Amino acid sequence: MGEEVARPAVRHRAGGAVVGQGMGGCLHLEILVVERGNDASREEREREEDEHRRGQRVPGHERGLVRCAQERQSSHQDETERDGTGARIDAHDTQGDQDESLRSADKVLDLNPLDPDSYANKVGALLDARRYTEAVAFAEETKRKSPDLFTDPLLLGICLVMVGRLKDAQEQFAKGKPEQWERLAGEAIAFARAGDKAAVEQKVQRMQQIFGDAASYQYSEIFAQTGDRQRALAALDSAWAIRDGGLINIRVDPFLDPIRNEPRFQAIVKRMNFPA
Repeated sequence: MGEEVARPAVRHRAGGAVVGQGMGGCLHLEILVVERGNDASREEREREEDEHRRGQRVPGHERGLVRCAQERQSSHQDETERDGTGARIDAHDTQGDQDESLRSADKVLDLNPLDPDSYANKVGALLDARRYTEAVAFAEETKRKSPDLFTDPLLLGICLVMVGRLKDAQEQFAKGKPEQWERLAGEAIAFARAGDKAAVEQKVQRMQQIFGDAASYQYSEIFAQTGDRQRALAALDSAWAIRDGGLINIRVDPFLDPIRNEPRFQAIVKRMNFPA
């Protein structure tokens, strides 16, 4: 999901998957560097995090969404290293280099051990690496020892979905705002995993009322999880048509696995022009 802007897609994982990242998220989009200045106000941080979670569409698609994001990463790298602020580098996640992503997350955690974002970054990196049990264990252990250091229930919800703890996942999603797209998408995916298609449809209808086509990438994740390949592929086509920022997660998003081998899916991956 995203808005037409002049800068490339970014995300706070979730994830990822969705939370794309998504759902990442995972829940989720979305190659990025997220910077955190020590003097940033709480309001600015919340606004930035909301933008990061939603992702942003990138005009000028002839350059490729990924290439645009790489330019942003390059432009910020020197500044990030110089001022020592926390940074999340998701280029490795979306290009499939999870080992490097985990090393980056550990480095951020070492630099900023009192910043909740550092812990969410680590959970997101584990999620993207499909190390779901470890992601849940790290998040829950952090919450148990220091509740103030892990404050992303929606990200934890996606991780819990991936280990089959659907009731626990729904409890985490319920902590989000009622009309928050990450919450609605996460709840829909959990219902899909539970086989409750009626509940899935209710969530999708609510998302369509609020977000319309802007949540096309999330619809694709949801329908893929219900086993409705045609609706999932149609939603993915719509996501491409509007240049949904969530598409940058397409190669690593576990929620899209049921349609990953479809020719229409592969065609969109090819159009994304990922670097070799």
